[in-house]
Amino acid sequence: MLLAPFLLWKFVVSLQYVQITVPPTPLLVLYYVAVLLWPLGLGLVFIPDRSGHLDRASRRTMAVVVVLTGLVVAYLAVGLLLIRVVPGWRTPGGLVLVAVSLLIGLLMRTTGGRAVRLVDRSYYGERAEPYRVVRELAERLSRAVSPADAPRLLCETVVGTLRFPAARVLLSTSGGPREAAALGDAPSSLWHRFELSYEGTSIGLLEAAARGGESALDQQDHDVLRFLADQAAPAVASLRLYEELQASRERIVLAREETRRRLRRDLHDGLAPALCGLRLQVDTACAALPGDEPAGRRLGAVSQGIADAITELRRITDGLAPGILDRGGLGGSLRQLAGQLADSRLEVEAVCEPDPLPPLPAAVEVAVYRIAAEALHNVVRHAGARHALLMVRVGDGVVTAEIGDDGRGMGGGGDGSAGTGSAGGGVGMHSMEERAAELGGTLSVLGNPLADGRGVLVRAVIPVRDQE
Repeated sequence: MLLAPFLLWKFVVSLQYVQITVPPTPLLVLYYVAVLLWPLGLGLVFIPDRSGHLDRASRRTMAVVVVLTGLVVAYLAVGLLLIRVVPGWRTPGGLVLVAVSLLIGLLMRTTGGRAVRLVDRSYYGERAEPYRVVRELAERLSRAVSPADAPRLLCETVVGTLRFPAARVLLSTSGGPREAAALGDAPSSLWHRFELSYEGTSIGLLEAAARGGESALDQQDHDVLRFLADQAAPAVASLRLYEELQASRERIVLAREETRRRLRRDLHDGLAPALCGLRLQVDTACAALPGDEPAGRRLGAVSQGIADAITELRRITDGLAPGILDRGGLGGSLRQLAGQLADSRLEVEAVCEPDPLPPLPAAVEVAVYRIAAEALHNVVRHAGARHALLMVRVGDGVVTAEIGDDGRGMGGGGDGSAGTGSAGGGVGMHSMEERAAELGGTLSVLGNPLADGRGVLVRAVIPVRDQE
């Protein structure tokens, strides 16, 4: 295959050295045919052996090169033919025109390619470079602080990078699919779904809204979305495990506090009155005996033992849960706490919205009361404030507790740095953060906007989930 083009080309070149007269035009045609047979011969040798090993990009590049080479050769042949046939084309102007036209033809491939890429990027984003899209998503996932960021980052990549109108991530739960993240507005009800699987288990779905006027998904879009789903699946799986762990932790805390509340009530309302009644009977029997009777002394010792048992029982019940919550509820308890800590140097105000507060799980009430008590005690000990405000709001499935003051701030100068200021920077702050976190909430320390930036605002946000 390679020898035939070479022999034909050699024959055409050798005609000028032999005494064979050939007209110029057929000679020129033979020459260019021989030249064109070279790449054809190379292709016929290469294709049967190596074409299966080329990827799509390489085959596309090879096709473009072959077509461009053919066009350039054909253009040169036509130009040379016009020079020989049409009068006046041998002038310098004609030759310059041929050269400039050839240059424009060569630049059209680059310009056209850039125009195609620009239009494709405007409508379809970076889908032409799927590996770069997947690499960028992997880098963003590696920099994510929380597993909860993974679905959001995946949706941002689908909408922002690939120009889909909308995307959402659904997690598989025991109660059915749950939306973990969503972005954009879908122009129609048609969604393209890609399964998120990890270690052979389906953990959710990636759904991308169909573009306007496109009922079917382009193969290139399908490939890049499949790559993104596979790349993000481990991060989404870690999110589901994290949520299951957090939900289990919250259930344990809720059950613990409900059990403590029930046990405290049983001890306070059942065992404590029984012991008090038993002690009263012993005291009554002891009073009926003469003062010098040994049995009277023994009954007195029994009465004292019952009194010690009642004292210990009260200490145990107070440790199970704040007794003030059972007596006055969360709202009344917070007002009583504010009244106990207020004095001539510090004014403490407690506000509840709505008032009275709706019934809350025992764990949430205990957490809000403990956080408020710790924050207000820090204000009394460290802030040097004149005013403090405790505000508790319940709504939209969350309880928000805010404790603000107009004192020195966390660093003693209102700069918000950790230290011995209003909120405390040690065990107290750590304890408040743990109480909020174990119920799926957050605790933050901010500058107090109610006091023109002075002091500290401690904000705890705790979700109120279904008690079941």
